[in-house]
Amino acid sequence: MQNTITLNGKSYPTENVELHLPVVDETRLLYMAVASETKAGWFCLWEIELALLDNIDDLDGKRIHVRPDGETYDDDSLGTDIIGADMFTDLNYWSAGEDGYCYGDILVDFKCIESRTYHVHVECTLTDSDEDPEDLSPKDFQHTGSADFIVTVDEENPVE
Repeated sequence: MQNTITLNGKSYPTENVELHLPVVDETRLLYMAVASETKAGWFCLWEIELALLDNIDDLDGKRIHVRPDGETYDDDSLGTDIIGADMFTDLNYWSAGEDGYCYGDILVDFKCIESRTYHVHVECTLTDSDEDPEDLSPKDFQHTGSADFIVTVDEENPVE
């Protein structure tokens, strides 16, 4: 279902979605923020390096697919590097009410609808553990999150 954010099977309409892909120091970075209408759920992927994306018009059909240890799966087509992102901040986190979750596997697919407007599909496993995700086993990621939304991409840097 489009324009929804889902946590552990419970879905909410999205209220705000942002996707920025600026070039910073010759590196393409991803800044994504998604919030539900009810404020019951929101998540961010912040300052994720996309080494293989030179032009944002080439995003169609591309995929981010990373493991909890930061390594990519073979089907990652963007040269994703989350190692440089601070995965222990509120900006690389999934929140729902009083509960917070750290990412396990992360999959993001991009499908162009029209010039710089994309349907984005996100799936991830989540843990409520405070441990470093690299130190956890797959059984520790017992929660699931997903989102489907339409967003227009820009090249603005949201941290400047």
